Amino acid sequence: MFKAITALLAASLLSIGLSAQNPLESGLAAEKTSVQDQQNRTVVVLFPIREAVVSSIISANVKEYMFKEGEAFNKGDIIVRMDSSQYLQSNLKAKALHEEAKAALLFAEKNLQRLEELFKKSAIGFQEFEQGRLDFEIASAKLHSSAADLKMTELNLEACELKAPFDGRLTKKIAKVHEFVSAGQPLMEIIDDSRLLADMHISSARRNSVKIGDELSFLIDETGTVCKGKIYEISGRIDYESRTFGIKALIDNKNRKLSAGMSGILTEGVR
Repeated sequence: MFKAITALLAASLLSIGLSAQNPLESGLAAEKTSVQDQQNRTVVVLFPIREAVVSSIISANVKEYMFKEGEAFNKGDIIVRMDSSQYLQSNLKAKALHEEAKAALLFAEKNLQRLEELFKKSAIGFQEFEQGRLDFEIASAKLHSSAADLKMTELNLEACELKAPFDGRLTKKIAKVHEFVSAGQPLMEIIDDSRLLADMHISSARRNSVKIGDELSFLIDETGTVCKGKIYEISGRIDYESRTFGIKALIDNKNRKLSAGMSGILTEGVR
């Protein structure tokens, strides 16, 4: 009788143990399925078609930014102004020296003509005539030098206003107003987000089934909207560790509804 009861209890405990394991196994199976689903999804990240870190051409203080971070600008707009007082004075001095050089050349030219007439009449010697010719050549060289100096000051003056090289927006001010920056020092970061590149990696098994111009669709996480793009670039090599290769699709974003840095998933096209 005791053995029968013991066997019955053991069978009950075994049954309870098996039923207790089932939820855990179900959870592991569900988690594994979820991971597989995530692995099968092709994640995309949006990047601007163009971006640049703009540096100062001159050494000067930052006077003012004409745009706030995130604001859009057009090509040719002045984004930042530098303190131009020093370069303005240099330009005025260069203009005066250039005018002086022009006057000196005009005098040397007239003097050479006078000496040439006197030399033809044997009124002066050859050495004196050659000295006049040398003075003219020196004056001519000084005029060219002063013109180059004047042009350099004009370029420096123009560099006090940094203009946008393309349509885009200001994303980061690196140097602050009133700070002194040296020539070549970064001032700001700008992007062209009128078009975006959807960057993604897909299985190497699909390498020969994609081509430039193929249309793809994406679901953007931040907006919940679907957008389309065409393959713009295909990586020239396959990553041997992940067995994937990169592609970039070009998305029209003239309405600026999407932003660089957003992400999503590939919904239609090669996966």
